[in-house]
Amino acid sequence: MKRIGYFNAVISDGGKPILATVTVYVLGTSTKATIYADPAGTSEKDNPFQTDSCGRFQFFASAGHYDIEISGTGITAFKIENVFLDLPYSWLDIVCDGGDVVTDSGEIVFSSSF
Repeated sequence: MKRIGYFNAVISDGGKPILATVTVYVLGTSTKATIYADPAGTSEKDNPFQTDSCGRFQFFASAGHYDIEISGTGITAFKIENVFLDLPYSWLDIVCDGGDVVTDSGEIVFSSSF
């Protein structure tokens, strides 16, 4: 049985959802990671994929380290590097605050104007 981690995030700008394209990479490479739509890891998910209408996205992947790129119309593409997926799940709020992209812990991971 493979170890599967879960990643769930919301991208917003002052409470307004941001519709974006999400691409998951093997850490430190340009190789797209194999990701899944289910916790058993039996149904592969398209990579890249779109956030939903509320700016949310989620995926399952083998436990490990990944880079997650966010891009789209009106968005300066940015990458969240060295994201560790562990069991049972990982959660991250990505909020655009005055041009800074901050995590739920307040760490600025990218600075731009949206």
